[in-house]
Amino acid sequence: MLSRCESLRCLAANVCKLAATRNATAPAFNLLLHTSAACQDIPFREDSEIERDVRRFLGKRPHEPPSVLVILSGCGDAKGSSTLETESLIVNLHRYGLYAAVFAPSHLVRREWDFDADSFKRHQLQARRAYVESARIVLGHSVKELRNLKDLRPYDALVIPGGAGVGFVLSDFLVRGDEGHVDSYVRSIIQDFHSNKKPIGTISYAGLLVAKVIPGVQITMRRPADIDEVWSHNLPQRAIDLAHALHAEHVEVPTTEIWKDKLATVYSTPGFTIRTDPRSAVFDGIGKLVEAIKRKID
Repeated sequence: MLSRCESLRCLAANVCKLAATRNATAPAFNLLLHTSAACQDIPFREDSEIERDVRRFLGKRPHEPPSVLVILSGCGDAKGSSTLETESLIVNLHRYGLYAAVFAPSHLVRREWDFDADSFKRHQLQARRAYVESARIVLGHSVKELRNLKDLRPYDALVIPGGAGVGFVLSDFLVRGDEGHVDSYVRSIIQDFHSNKKPIGTISYAGLLVAKVIPGVQITMRRPADIDEVWSHNLPQRAIDLAHALHAEHVEVPTTEIWKDKLATVYSTPGFTIRTDPRSAVFDGIGKLVEAIKRKID
């Protein structure tokens, strides 16, 4: 003879299985709702198939997509995060069903570049916080201050786009070279993800951050290129030289591809380092980065 609780449990399980089929009717769902209250206090076994069914349909543990921590450094290649790389990252995270949790430091970012319809001008603008600037390129996503990020357990992966903000805001590499330091919050986050074997993704110059924090890591920041393809006084080659000075191994791969470190769970892609590359190639490379991280999470 089944007890009342056992009967209710059996009933709930059968209704769940009925609801799981495409032939479920409104009465079946109503019956499930009526039995749910009585089943609330039944001690389910952790490995129970019934438990998974009941919890799924009662909504006690709604499915949440994997959460990816994205660290930005402002808006725009000259002083913050690359707009092309950041937008490509956000779109591809959404494309692969991953949630982007966006953070940025609270450092003041000096703004010197302005746009108008005909030219690209440089003049002094009011300085703003990096997280405020970052919000300009991730519309629809709230950007929170990095210093308020205390618990990293909810995040399944870390991705950092490139841009000059990597060397001005997230570190001081563009000022001090290989004697520079990574921002203390960024350093501790990279160390945490690395020690917990969670995937870390870097785009273009962001690879310098993991090069500093993870000794001997393998990264890519550029495809094979002729000297006349590089820009800004050979900045890509200077970045590669800096990576070597930080004891990282740099691997050249096409812009549409990624590189995974042999030991660490670090994935990287060249991004928009070579300015003559098609923007679609940058987007595709970042898409492969996100896809690889998604597979690692799964």
